[in-house]
Amino acid sequence: MAPNVQHLRLSEETLNDDFLQELAKIVPGLKSLDLTIPRRFDENTSPDYAVGLIECFKAMKDLEYLSIYHNHRYDKGILFNLYSFVQFPPNLKYLDLTRVSNAAQILSWVAEECRHLKGLSLSWGVKENTLQAISQLKSLTYLEMRKITVPCDIGYVLEALSELRALSMSNLDEKMISEIAQHCKKLEYLRIDKVSPETHGSLMRLATLPNLCSLDIWSDNYPKEQTTELINRLIANGKIQYIRMATAKKDSLEPDVLFEVLRRCKNIQSIGLEFGRINRDLYSKICQVVDEIDEEQRQQRELPGMTHPIVEVECNSGLSEFVPYEYKWLKFTYGGGIWKMSLNKWKYGSLSAGKP
Repeated sequence: MAPNVQHLRLSEETLNDDFLQELAKIVPGLKSLDLTIPRRFDENTSPDYAVGLIECFKAMKDLEYLSIYHNHRYDKGILFNLYSFVQFPPNLKYLDLTRVSNAAQILSWVAEECRHLKGLSLSWGVKENTLQAISQLKSLTYLEMRKITVPCDIGYVLEALSELRALSMSNLDEKMISEIAQHCKKLEYLRIDKVSPETHGSLMRLATLPNLCSLDIWSDNYPKEQTTELINRLIANGKIQYIRMATAKKDSLEPDVLFEVLRRCKNIQSIGLEFGRINRDLYSKICQVVDEIDEEQRQQRELPGMTHPIVEVECNSGLSEFVPYEYKWLKFTYGGGIWKMSLNKWKYGSLSAGKP
């Protein structure tokens, strides 16, 4: 195994006693690790195997990014045998637990051992005890929380995380949105999924975030008047540069609302749209509006180092029915998360100023 390896992905199939002995030789230099916990690693696991994996963890002094995956019936055994003995790397900056079903206990240990943690991603079963653990991670600048299972008070968490620059959440109610607006004054990037029509009124409060430059919303219903008002307020603030709106229902999102932004706001560098399915009429409408953007505005937005076209459209189906025209400033793509932010700078590039 090469001694200068910086990123490593370990799966169930590769983890065995012999491999762990070889792994111990290179882990001191590792910067990034994707780890899949084997199903056999439970309360009945052989002591030698468990110790081998734990010793590898202890040697990872320079590890900055860690992604852990396990999703099977041995959760309790794994938590007891692995995390209770693991000394998390002191320089850990990014922790991805989106594929871990019970993260509260892990985070309590992380809060004690990883004082410089900057990014955290969670998914399944975010409950009150999970939030309590998160509130102890004072150094976080990026937080992703999905599938909050019960109504929770996130106000004290956001207040404790005063350095947050980027936030991604789903299943929000009106109170949660209001608390984001109240406590996250340094926020630059915000992604909120599964926004219900009942919460659209509270979305207006997001326009009070003084540093917000990137907004990403997923909803099944966009009331045109409220959506327009929100965007107008963001434009008035003068900071917004990226807007992306996604929906599973093609008739619930009016492209004109976003395209009007392109015409009026020179700060906007890129617009994103996502539809469950796109048809020929919608495709033609998008192309027509983009064609109407004058050449001067196009040149203004073609900035050095820009990684996105002016307009980017994502859909899960429908494009195969016709061949899209090629536009330098317009891009169509199939589903897959156009702007999904990655925390792993060793694999995908760094997080810069909260921008995707």
